[in-house]
Amino acid sequence: MTTAIQNSRNVLAVAAIVSVLLSAWAVISHPLLNNDAFSYLRAAEIFNSSGMQPVLDEYGWYGYAVLIALVDRLLPTDLLGSAYILNALAYILLTTSFIRLCLDLHEGPLIGFFAALTVLCFPLINEMRFMLIRDFAFWGFALLSLQQLIRFCRDGNTLSGIGWCTALLAAIFFRLEGILLLAVVVFLLTPRSISKGLKLWMILGGGLLLVMLLSLILQVNLPELIRFAYRYYLPLLYDLGTLLEETSSETLDALFSPGNFPGKDNTAHGLVIVLFAYVWSLFANLVNALGIPLTALILWSYYHDGFRASACSCKPLLLYMAFSALALFLFIVVMQFLTQRYATLLSLLLLTQIPALLQKLTDLAQAKGKVQQFRAALSCIVFYFMVDSLFSFGYSTNYIDESIAWTRSNIPADSRLHTNNFAVAYGSGLVEEYDRISRDVETTLQELASGDYLALDLKHDQQEWKERLTADSNLELLMTFSNTRADEIRIYRR
Repeated sequence: MTTAIQNSRNVLAVAAIVSVLLSAWAVISHPLLNNDAFSYLRAAEIFNSSGMQPVLDEYGWYGYAVLIALVDRLLPTDLLGSAYILNALAYILLTTSFIRLCLDLHEGPLIGFFAALTVLCFPLINEMRFMLIRDFAFWGFALLSLQQLIRFCRDGNTLSGIGWCTALLAAIFFRLEGILLLAVVVFLLTPRSISKGLKLWMILGGGLLLVMLLSLILQVNLPELIRFAYRYYLPLLYDLGTLLEETSSETLDALFSPGNFPGKDNTAHGLVIVLFAYVWSLFANLVNALGIPLTALILWSYYHDGFRASACSCKPLLLYMAFSALALFLFIVVMQFLTQRYATLLSLLLLTQIPALLQKLTDLAQAKGKVQQFRAALSCIVFYFMVDSLFSFGYSTNYIDESIAWTRSNIPADSRLHTNNFAVAYGSGLVEEYDRISRDVETTLQELASGDYLALDLKHDQQEWKERLTADSNLELLMTFSNTRADEIRIYRR
């Protein structure tokens, strides 16, 4: 058994199989799709019916949706099945890339095994397995590019450099944020590695040239496509100085009175407060994404042994961390919010320290004759993380599936259905642009005409809306589906 888990090939193969099983479990346990999924499915439909250009015009950087459509053409499944298959493959890539990266970062007979445990038990990843999002492939290719870059820095092998460039361009294909990681070549170009740096520049230049030639062949205007994909962010980024100044003034106005220091016109002082708040928010979001136990382990490991990485891999890893943190920081400054999902890449990079820590603890346990106690403690930790990430203890969403089944059976196919729930819009088959609906109840009601059907998603705390709808004599209540928290899908006819 010990020999088997020390073999990296065995670990990679088993980890890939376990990843597929976890993905299947997640899909079965969470039949409802995330809201983003409907945009990808709709874009894939448009690609299959009208080609690439309408997808680029309406959705922008949606290569993930195009891949879903292409997989659908190759396999005897529908679009949703193809998306699940593509997602499972992306998870295999993410899992194996993380393990390979840890193997190149650290030395030890059990590094691969502990890396597999770390990535397969990480709650943030497992809690998103049911989602159809392009991020999984982005994270997988980003980790793969770092692993190839570390190998290139170690031996200067041209194939490793090409592997880095190819993997990073593939990551950018899924999410444009990967462009920031291209800048690592600037910081790797040092007097001691000038030849490697120049070689990497040449490889990157060749890769970018091939991308431009391919875009010309496909008649894709890359600059315009990037501008369209970032249409909400670029104006704010261009006007970053004004944005920070206004935020600083608003902060001073909320915190201080005019007659006391620092007053309401000390922009520099307010800017320091604002930037500190952004940094703190980023740190808190990262801790939330990792979870307190893993954060404590990483901090404990760093406090006792510093940053764990081989000499040639330390700089590339730190650069990837720095640029991932920079992307998060710019996002929070520009958009004024941040979710756990956006912190995943930085979390995964930090988690590469866990396998080395577990290897050290194993060696200490063997030296002190406490191997059984260590294995028991590790088993309990693994069990805790798997239960935490694979089982939902929240309120049931079965009422949404029940409402979808009712709409398919009881509403005529030629009727108009309005809803503020993406799953109902998609599952009913009665809303053509199911990814374009509004989540706002008021907006949904304004679109109603006589004879139309309405399926409203009302949460437990929307009591005022429930009362208003009950009192509306123009709406005929046909059916109500709910859970124990009083979240409801109400179906009306006007």
